[in-house]
Amino acid sequence: MSLVWKLLNRAQLSERREDGRISVRDLDVYYFTGSKQKRSRVKDMSATGIYLQTDERWLPGARVLLTLQRTGLLGQRSGPPLQLRARSVRAGEDGVGLTFVPDSLDAVAWRGLITKAAALNGRIPSVQNDIVGQFRTAQVLAFLIRTCPSGEAQMLKFITETLGDEKALRAIEIGRMAQELLDEPGDDATQEISPDLLLRVLELGSDANDELMQHSWAGLLASSCLAEAEDSSSWNCVNLLTQFLPGHIQILTLACTRAAQKGWEPGFLFREKIECPAVEVRRLTGIRDLAGVEQDLNHLHHLGLLEPTARANSFEHLVDANITPTALGLKLFARCSGRAEPSAAPGDKALQLAS
Repeated sequence: MSLVWKLLNRAQLSERREDGRISVRDLDVYYFTGSKQKRSRVKDMSATGIYLQTDERWLPGARVLLTLQRTGLLGQRSGPPLQLRARSVRAGEDGVGLTFVPDSLDAVAWRGLITKAAALNGRIPSVQNDIVGQFRTAQVLAFLIRTCPSGEAQMLKFITETLGDEKALRAIEIGRMAQELLDEPGDDATQEISPDLLLRVLELGSDANDELMQHSWAGLLASSCLAEAEDSSSWNCVNLLTQFLPGHIQILTLACTRAAQKGWEPGFLFREKIECPAVEVRRLTGIRDLAGVEQDLNHLHHLGLLEPTARANSFEHLVDANITPTALGLKLFARCSGRAEPSAAPGDKALQLAS
């Protein structure tokens, strides 16, 4: 039985001190006091609250951002940290008790997500005893509900029942990455996306084993939530990304990165094509051979994402690759990076002044 299941079964999911709290080993909590980060050990916790052994004595109702971090056998940090908002509810002789305050959720809804997260992670031996991971799963489910409140029931059933265990974990990871992209400073207002779009992105993203492809699906999910993103544009990006293999997204990433360094004129026009030796493209992307590089370049051109690459001699291997992206290529790359539109290129202003 996983640790979160023990928390749930013992507690009846109450915030009272005597209900369901158990001791937790190998878990540190970090928080800020002013500009200084402090670490505290966890005395005990439940599905909805935590007691910290600390010198701090926050007033009841004080809000605190906690970072939970697992520690290994030798005290080193293990796995990615998790941030949870909490509210102080009481002070004891050796510390403070806090209750978790999930974004846009009441206590009952949060408890339900914790239960679903425990059931999902509890099926998979590699993560079933990772309490931080189970709270993270609940947090991602809460985020996905915020992106599409009307599709809550469909989404929860799809992830926890329809998808296989490993695909469900990948869907959760895509949601986590999308949430991180939207949490970055400077993001615009968000909008609700359609249930069909959410489920399609999670379905296709959960099929991706390549990390860069997973990031691309996460970026597309995040950018689809931005207020200026149109539903039809999101679906066009979905249709394009379904025709990608890992080598395709690697080349597009290389092309758009080089394009941003070079800069473009208004309308995403380049004064000269952006070329890269084919052997360098192969080295940077890990594509198997030069024939594979050429094949992937042609595929991206036929999708309308790159300018065409032509060989001077059809009997020789490709020497120089034309990796100049089209406006559509730049826009797709932006969407897969979590942005609604391409950012202004560093050289954009200089090009305009020179024209």
